Amino acid sequence: MMKPRISLFAEQEREDRRTKLGDPLVGLTEHVDFEALAARIDAAAPRPSPARGGRPPYPTVLMITILVLQQLYNLADDALEYSCWTAAASCVSWT
Repeated sequence: MMKPRISLFAEQEREDRRTKLGDPLVGLTEHVDFEALAARIDAAAPRPSPARGGRPPYPTVLMITILVLQQLYNLADDALEYSCWTAAASCVSWT
């Protein structure tokens, strides 16, 4: 079985590949400041305290990005969930 190649520049290589393939998030981040938007949302609707226990919530930036992509591609909730799971599975090394 072939081992995956590990590179010091893996993150930059992945970003270059995404840009070359036309990933919509690359262009979208040029127009939308997701970090600033997340900060305003967190200020308006604070997150629950981690002291209460339970699973920590997903980061606000991630949730905003997912919702923007859902609207951009007109995805139903089920289709969005499937897309997220398949995208996450493609990033996992099954060795």
